[in-house]
Amino acid sequence: MNTIFESTIKKFNIPEPAKDIYLKSIVKNWYKPIIKNNILKNPIKPINVNCNQSTISIEFQNNQLLSEFVVNFNKNIHKSINEYIVELGEDPKKYNRILVIESKIDNNTLFFYF
Repeated sequence: MNTIFESTIKKFNIPEPAKDIYLKSIVKNWYKPIIKNNILKNPIKPINVNCNQSTISIEFQNNQLLSEFVVNFNKNIHKSINEYIVELGEDPKKYNRILVIESKIDNNTLFFYF
């Protein structure tokens, strides 16, 4: 027995929603390698980087360098995401290339929580 919805779809020849039109989300365990790659490519070099399970802390000599780092980090993060997805043999166009990261600045240290 068809529902009214199914009957309407058949009657007007409405195509079913394509599964491929929805973008995949970035997997949480990809965050760390993407962020680390973006840190390495940044022209502003930190004096210390610590990585834990879901936290990365990045220490700088002063606030000016930290500010410049953040600008470059934000400018290049999408490129790092695309490169990582390609490294995995995937098509970046099939992904919603957004990382949800909480950040905090304490003195000369930048913290990323994911």
